[in-house]
Amino acid sequence: MNEENTVTLIIDGQKVEVEERTTILKAAKELGIEIPILCYHPAL
Repeated sequence: MNEENTVTLIIDGQKVEVEERTTILKAAKELGIEIPILCYHPAL
């Protein structure tokens, strides 16, 4: 991951650096945080 293309998020008090186009849902999943969703498709 290149620092120029990353963002830092804090989800439930946990800090994570992800690529700038990563969804919040995917970042949360990487941290093991479950976010309730009604529908999800990776292409959306």
